[in-house]
Amino acid sequence: MVVVGLLYNHNGMATWCLEVAYALHNDGQEVLLIIDKQQRPDLLNNNFPFKTYFWSFEVSPHKKNIIQKVWTVYDNYFKHESPRFAFLLENKLKSDGIVPNLFLLNQSDLHDNRCKIPQFVVAWAFPCTLFGYLKKSTRQSATFFSLKSFISILNAITWYKKDWAAYKRSTQVLGVSQKIVDHLQRSNIKADLLFPPLNVNLNSEIKHEIKKVKVLFIALDLENPQKRIEWAIRALSEFKELINIEIHFIGSYTYLKDLALGLGLNGIFYGNLPRNKVKEIMEECDLLVFCSSFDDWGYVQVEAMAMGMAVISPLISPCDEIIGNPELLFQANNKKSFLKCFGKTVDKNNLLQYKEYCKNRSHLFSHESFLKKLKMITG
Repeated sequence: MVVVGLLYNHNGMATWCLEVAYALHNDGQEVLLIIDKQQRPDLLNNNFPFKTYFWSFEVSPHKKNIIQKVWTVYDNYFKHESPRFAFLLENKLKSDGIVPNLFLLNQSDLHDNRCKIPQFVVAWAFPCTLFGYLKKSTRQSATFFSLKSFISILNAITWYKKDWAAYKRSTQVLGVSQKIVDHLQRSNIKADLLFPPLNVNLNSEIKHEIKKVKVLFIALDLENPQKRIEWAIRALSEFKELINIEIHFIGSYTYLKDLALGLGLNGIFYGNLPRNKVKEIMEECDLLVFCSSFDDWGYVQVEAMAMGMAVISPLISPCDEIIGNPELLFQANNKKSFLKCFGKTVDKNNLLQYKEYCKNRSHLFSHESFLKKLKMITG
């Protein structure tokens, strides 16, 4: 039995747990997905096709004030034991008569060196240096001299320590990008590349008939500064050929629609939509514009590629490895580079071939590709 965990939030790491569990199950393997029943009670009544194990384990406690937050970071940085998730889980499963043969852990602080079962830990963060962690943390706040920036910096230091402690002690590290793997291997860490899987529809068709090029921006919060969507809107207001382009926005917003209209962009704003509606719109769109400066992985990029869309992204990790084509990458925060990349992609003489390229590229991130590589790594 393969144990996958811990699913306790709603972000890409939760997606990783679910997709890995589905991939293993569809391959005929016995899999057990560990879910935090306090933080994800919405999943208690889900009828998953694989086995689930609901258990309360607080990974990242939310403190009430700044003093408690600072103390938590200080305590985490200087203590040598992990939160003991894998060790406690191993004993809990054993008491219930469950004996797994390996753990697939989506987060470094789930690892525990006292656990006897092999532990494979996912590495998400790049750059892998302390400076890289600190630099990345500063992107989470609009101003450097703020309480939020201070907390982000402290968290970056803590996660740097946690990640490297797990990297050194785990059975093997599963890096989501080759850059992470190369860095860890140079530091004598046992690591291998394993792209996060997605249940991509390899049989979906590319939309060939294009009257107006339909461009899509999508985020849970379109105004989140990390997503850089406002920056892209301001840049696109200078694009000279918007008459042949239709721009769609999926996600919550307050001021962004008025800003776009004021800049001459007649975008269609849907707000947040249920999953089936999002899929319908994506199937009709031709290009996903992804500008985020912070994500450790881009599931929406992979999904858009699999659905027959072209995707453009900033030239940062892991976007460069997801996209794989320099013609679809632009210099982050460089308006001239962005507009050049955007213009080349929406040109109808190029768009179809970019869509076909992205569709073919998406096969690298399928369940089948993931399982093939995982079996090579785990033996």
